[in-house]
Amino acid sequence: MLMSAGIQTVFDSLGKVRLYNIWVSLILMLNLPIAYTFFKLGFPSHTIIIVGMCLELVSLNVRLVLLKKYVAFSIKEFYYDVIFRVFLPTIAVSTIIYFYCLLPLNGFVSAIGTFLLMIIIYPILIYNFSLEPVQKDLLSGMLSRLVKRKQKG
Repeated sequence: MLMSAGIQTVFDSLGKVRLYNIWVSLILMLNLPIAYTFFKLGFPSHTIIIVGMCLELVSLNVRLVLLKKYVAFSIKEFYYDVIFRVFLPTIAVSTIIYFYCLLPLNGFVSAIGTFLLMIIIYPILIYNFSLEPVQKDLLSGMLSRLVKRKQKG
């Protein structure tokens, strides 16, 4: 849902809210009968969440196809800009933390190490893979002003 937050606004401005809401609502309402079916077939309860996530992805793709009908828009660029830039750092950090947690460490030491890995590696990956050059320049300027302020104080 978070990845498609602005799409609703576009359909509002185009006056196509009805079409948008019909499609999205129909897909999302399938969550209950599909999840119920899986539950009745003996699947574990967390399957309901997975069904909801899958339907959300289907809904996102329907939103994108509908948007492409009315606006000059590239679904491929959307996936690159939104999905790739968000998930690449997340998958990389998750993988590193997963292998770190396999080490035979004390629970507290493992938690502290995981926290440190997260706050050190994740911002670096986001900076390198998720931000555009303009955003990097803006962030660099903010950090230099912060460092100068700390040096004066």
